[in-house]
Amino acid sequence: MIKTLGLEYFKIRRKKISIMIMLFLGVEMLWAFISINRSIAGNQDQAIWESVIHTIASMNGLFIPILSAIIVSRICDMEHKGSTWKILVTTNVGRGQIYSAKYICANSLLFYTILAQTLLMVMFGLIKGFPGAPPFELLIQFIGSTLLTTLAVTALQQWISLAIKNQAFAL
Repeated sequence: MIKTLGLEYFKIRRKKISIMIMLFLGVEMLWAFISINRSIAGNQDQAIWESVIHTIASMNGLFIPILSAIIVSRICDMEHKGSTWKILVTTNVGRGQIYSAKYICANSLLFYTILAQTLLMVMFGLIKGFPGAPPFELLIQFIGSTLLTTLAVTALQQWISLAIKNQAFAL
């Protein structure tokens, strides 16, 4: 399983997925921080940690499924474009291991994205001078709930991307 997972990371190294993730994350966080700045400018009582966490959690409802679909589609597209499914099946690696390796690979990339979001939220709150220390309990809940929904969306998207050869339709 470890070798299969290592091969998945090896295969995506030239796909520029990390650049796409950074751009996607940058757009989402910029949009969120502009929205929060406007809210704070209108009402200073909105300058609290909970408002940042709530705003970004709400925006993740839109952005994370799209990002998940793009990442999974890019990972699964390699096998469709190269017609390597038959070759993979003839090796001693089972279909379940292939699915699991792709699933873990995609979710690890998304997990690092969620951690980066959390770090950016903390930095934003500290720069803006929010009262009190960052609420680590809420941040852990944010990470856990976002990751939990991401795992479900990724599983569904990967099933669709593996079943359908045309990735434009799978998206």
